[in-house]
Amino acid sequence: MQGTQEHRDLRVVTCSMFDPLGLAREIRGAASFERRVLDELHVAIGFDAAFVAMKGDPPTTINVDAVRLDAAIANAAYASEIAQLKDAARTSGGVAVDTAVLGEK
Repeated sequence: MQGTQEHRDLRVVTCSMFDPLGLAREIRGAASFERRVLDELHVAIGFDAAFVAMKGDPPTTINVDAVRLDAAIANAAYASEIAQLKDAARTSGGVAVDTAVLGEK
């Protein structure tokens, strides 16, 4: 089940069927976990491109150029926009989608 809520200037989509803690218990290894999270989110909300990037680790990506993503992160090119998404994700169960930029399913 999906829900939406307004968070600052972002429209946040939440997925009650998505259980990242359950996945963390059953999957060993960060890259495998991140890939499974992206796969589950694709089923739950859909997307054309997505990534999980943790500081110090290579990003897990779907249809995103990892080299360009690393360069953008290193330059802090999108730090202010991503900070808003991070805040929204923290307050809404760990997942946030900027539907104004990425669209809705």
